[in-house]
Amino acid sequence: MTTAKRQPDESTVPGRASLPSLGWSGGKTATKPLSACLAVALAAMALYGCGGGQRGSDVVARVGAKEITHATLSHWTATFVRGDYYVVERKKAPTGLATNPPDYLACVEAAKTIRSPSATNAPFTAAQLDTKCHELYASVTQEALKYLISVLWSEGQATERGYKITDADIAERIAQTQKEDYPRPGQFASYLTNKGWSRADLSYIVKRNLLVGEVLKALEAEAGNKGLKGQLALARLVAGNARKWSFKTSCTPGFIVEQCKQYRGAQLKTKPAAVIFEEMVGVPQSQK
Repeated sequence: MTTAKRQPDESTVPGRASLPSLGWSGGKTATKPLSACLAVALAAMALYGCGGGQRGSDVVARVGAKEITHATLSHWTATFVRGDYYVVERKKAPTGLATNPPDYLACVEAAKTIRSPSATNAPFTAAQLDTKCHELYASVTQEALKYLISVLWSEGQATERGYKITDADIAERIAQTQKEDYPRPGQFASYLTNKGWSRADLSYIVKRNLLVGEVLKALEAEAGNKGLKGQLALARLVAGNARKWSFKTSCTPGFIVEQCKQYRGAQLKTKPAAVIFEEMVGVPQSQK
């Protein structure tokens, strides 16, 4: 099996191979294990909170005065579904598999088309595929909400420190990625189409990652010492930041994830999207 090309600003966080990068770009760390822990902590992407949700208000979460609406969450949920499918199958998700807002009937019909001829499991019934589609959206909705909250945290921390990312900065980073990894005409546009990312999605992702990099540099400078002592100091600063921003994050019932101040440790266990896709396709990734 060939090694996949490095994708623009994607995550190496375990379990979310296609998630837009949530780690601190540009940071230097002393050891890989601690670096991984910092990436997860800095992005506040720890496991699972309470998913599901009712539609009382149009707002699902607030970070300070900034809001995350149902429409925004649905958009990024569908974006992540398409992205996760591409990472698992290396091809564009069929129409209907990822919809905004979720359309489970369309998802079921699309899921019928992705089963592999070499599938090793028994075909799913329509009812079973409906269950899989609900599982898929429950899992990805949680991760999308955590990502959107982490974006607002990054923006807030950058604003506090006077950092600003311009459209020119974003364009420069995208152009660099395109030149280095997708040099042939149409190659980069084809990648975005297959991944299910619009240019606006990519710009949003890149802006957040650039802000994260700037904030990390400031925290590293504040931590001072290099080596293990400096890494421990940095970890304490990160944990303190997480507590501070969690207190500023309010989520509506049914949309309470770990970054929310209402979070009390209750967990809704969901499968990663990649696992659900493998079940739908019928071929484990290890056999491809």
